[in-house]
Amino acid sequence: MPSARLFSICRSIGLIVTVGGVLGCPEAPPIPGDSGIPQDAGPNDGGGVRTDGGADAGDAGTSAPDAGCDSGAQCNTGLCVGRNCIACQDDLECGVAAWCNGGVCLKGCTSTAMCDGGQDCCSSRCVDLQRDPAYCGTCTQACADSQFCGRGACHPADFSQLCQLPITTVVFDGIGEDDDAGLAMGQAIVARCNPTTTLRRVAQRDAGIIAADGLPLALGELLVMAGGSFAQRAVRWAEDTNSAQVSDRSTLVDAIYGLRDGGVVSNVPRASLGPTLDRLVLQVVRAPTGSLLLNAAGYHGPGTLAAASYFVTQVLPQASALTTRWYVVEWEDLDGTPGPSAGDRYTVIASGS
Repeated sequence: MPSARLFSICRSIGLIVTVGGVLGCPEAPPIPGDSGIPQDAGPNDGGGVRTDGGADAGDAGTSAPDAGCDSGAQCNTGLCVGRNCIACQDDLECGVAAWCNGGVCLKGCTSTAMCDGGQDCCSSRCVDLQRDPAYCGTCTQACADSQFCGRGACHPADFSQLCQLPITTVVFDGIGEDDDAGLAMGQAIVARCNPTTTLRRVAQRDAGIIAADGLPLALGELLVMAGGSFAQRAVRWAEDTNSAQVSDRSTLVDAIYGLRDGGVVSNVPRASLGPTLDRLVLQVVRAPTGSLLLNAAGYHGPGTLAAASYFVTQVLPQASALTTRWYVVEWEDLDGTPGPSAGDRYTVIASGS
């Protein structure tokens, strides 16, 4: 099977990789057993009138005749149930008197008593003050674009703050090395973090996790994603929107890591890399929903496993003191054992905030 990095290169130049030669671009590897259609889709009852501009529900407001959906064609995900878009991306994808919170259409409120346990009513919305970047700690506190909301306070999006989100979600893309690497990272985070964080596992096409364009929908979670930007759709979104600290800009000839400002941090011949020598990236990216993307990847499957191993053994133990947001590392297998092991060599090429 072509590697995730090769898929990424192929996507950028419009080629397909076949057994007999290079003719065109392959489909993304499927997630086993995943049809791409949410299994828990159901109607979200509502009623009443949507208020203007996020005003309190008790204020005089006007209904929005175009609020919500009549069919899946009006939804980014293509799925409409009960005038609400499944895995909504904004308020207009929800019916009247409903708001889009973390990819889910929820009814508006006039008091905290109308909200589910653990939520508060702010500007007619039921919100989680512990992890909502628009309402962090109080109804009037919003985090800056470079911050996320964790445990009721705004934090910088860097390695030192990984334990500040109460949920660590491993996002599987269906590639064996990626899924194994992501799970190892997630389990290590849960074992080490204090305050504690809860581990969950999802497929990237599960409802409410990632939108069709790759935008992360989950509200205020640490999303652990191992693997490159073809198989991991949220990593692709981060690169395409210039949200990623480091992006894969490889060609068929060169393996290139570029930075947000347009600079190049690593450029080596692709032929020089393989299952025993690889260039790795580890980075933290803040999503608009306030979730953090923790990504580790190599150009080859063993490299992605090595990136996860480097995170678990080198980065995580000292993470609380690290204000960095990204690393590019060279991994070399020195002991001849398959994949990463204690006898391997890791060399930091560059890092930054």
